[in-house]
Amino acid sequence: MKILCPTDFSKYSSHAAKMAISLAEKLGGELTVLSVFKSVRATGSFGSITEIMRKDAEAEMDNFTQVISADTDVTIHKVVVEGHVGDIISSYADKHKFDVIFIGTQGQSDLENMILGSTTQYVLNHSKTPVFAIPYSKSDALKLDHVLLSLDAKAYNNPQTFALLNNLKFHYNFKLELFHLTKDRADELIDHSAFDFISGGVHNVVVKKGNDPVEEIKEFTKHNPTDAVVMIRREHTWWERIFMNSHTEQGVLTFSMPVLVLPHVK
Repeated sequence: MKILCPTDFSKYSSHAAKMAISLAEKLGGELTVLSVFKSVRATGSFGSITEIMRKDAEAEMDNFTQVISADTDVTIHKVVVEGHVGDIISSYADKHKFDVIFIGTQGQSDLENMILGSTTQYVLNHSKTPVFAIPYSKSDALKLDHVLLSLDAKAYNNPQTFALLNNLKFHYNFKLELFHLTKDRADELIDHSAFDFISGGVHNVVVKKGNDPVEEIKEFTKHNPTDAVVMIRREHTWWERIFMNSHTEQGVLTFSMPVLVLPHVK
């Protein structure tokens, strides 16, 4: 398994990297740590400071990877690139065919998380690679015993949508519950195609009445053990993103547990 973990060298990205290493150890994968810097170019006697910024980023990268690799034998690659953070992360993951991107978040909606979240939102909207959003916590090991998969009522036409979930389910052997929110319990039920594509079946199906899936999931996880939430991101046009409230993005930035976002494959 190829795992990409972008870093700003903060404690949040450090935690996400250690979680990624935990997954790599479990599945026999390797980790690439990516740092993106945006240079400020000057003219005249100062010249370009790009190389100075690159060397600083490379030095920070060396310190960062030394810390996260202290107790593991997982292969860790280091990449430092100049450019727009969200664009580089998205394009690099897709071009090099990574299986998943690990991104550190705070898991709460405060000002700092809004700033950190802008990069996460960009990656979610532009990358075709699954994203594992990791809120900061005390444990550096990825625990997956109980997983909640949130599904809408639309059809799923390609088993590739659930490929990563099935891979994780095989290795962690977790209990998978399906969560569906409807305005009418007799209407808009989960499309049966989802059941056909999930390996090993599901432990339970939860159908709730309501209007806000994020709040309903939060309420459910208060009373039921949940180690991670899985959400399917469907592709929307630029116009739709302006007027539609993305429950996936809201969940990524506010859930207190890891959120795996799987892009819908048509």
